[in-house]
Amino acid sequence: LTGPFPSEFAQLKALRTLDIYGNGLNGQLPTELGGMVALAGFMAQSNSFTGRIPSQIGDLQQLTSLRLSTNGFSGTVPTEIGNLSSLTSLKISVTQLSGPIPSELGQLTKLTLLRLHDNRFNETIPSELGYLRRLRALRLYANRLTGTIPTEVGKMTSLTLLSVRGNRLIGTLPTEVGKLVDLSAFFGFSNNMVGPIPSEVGKLSKMKKLQLYDNGFNGTIPTQLAALTKLTDFNIQSTLITGNLDPIFCSGSSMLANPAVSFGADCNGDPAEGILSHVVCSCCTACCGPLGCVEQNENAKQCRGGCV
Repeated sequence: LTGPFPSEFAQLKALRTLDIYGNGLNGQLPTELGGMVALAGFMAQSNSFTGRIPSQIGDLQQLTSLRLSTNGFSGTVPTEIGNLSSLTSLKISVTQLSGPIPSELGQLTKLTLLRLHDNRFNETIPSELGYLRRLRALRLYANRLTGTIPTEVGKMTSLTLLSVRGNRLIGTLPTEVGKLVDLSAFFGFSNNMVGPIPSEVGKLSKMKKLQLYDNGFNGTIPTQLAALTKLTDFNIQSTLITGNLDPIFCSGSSMLANPAVSFGADCNGDPAEGILSHVVCSCCTACCGPLGCVEQNENAKQCRGGCV
């Protein structure tokens, strides 16, 4: 299909599912779309729609799945989407939407999946998202979000994946993340967060992927992180973290002692040149520092013994 959204579709008042995924449709979504009140699923991703998402989409009270990703939508997300109380899946990623993430999304308490990544949202993460207790995956990465990660994130206790990478977040990692007991992946890299890694992260026993690199985190790694025995991907490169990681990660039951996993830290230095690494890490698979990054393998043993 090509051209604008077929106006005839709006006459299908009893239609339950409209799937126009992956076509060449363009132009704006018509306001008449709000008259398709029986819709439970609207899949319009991967087209060439432009302009604003019509506020009338909030009239589709039966919607459980709304997918508008990979289009040219601009403007802001209509707050009326917060009226879609039956939604379980909301995907509006890879568009040109900007402004705030509406706090009204916190009203969508049946959501299990929320994707708003790769947009131009440029305000703070609304604390109201903490009401989404059933949410399993939250993807807010690759935006221009500012402010801190709200402490209310600790209320989202069903989360298994949280990705806020590639934003402009500041402040510390809230201790409340330790309440996300089902979390297996957290991507917080490439922000401006600071302070120590909270010891409460050690309570996340299901954590497999923890990527915090390219931030201003400092201090030493809490010994409580030794309890994360399922970690297979851990990266704290390009931070201000210091100390000896060997007792925490490089012995015992830690998966990071296995050379098959990915473990990166700022452990590359050259004492002869007066360049000391930030951390000691004999089991890192990648050591970075002022001299660049060195892969830990049979041909590059500069990281053995912590590179100091």
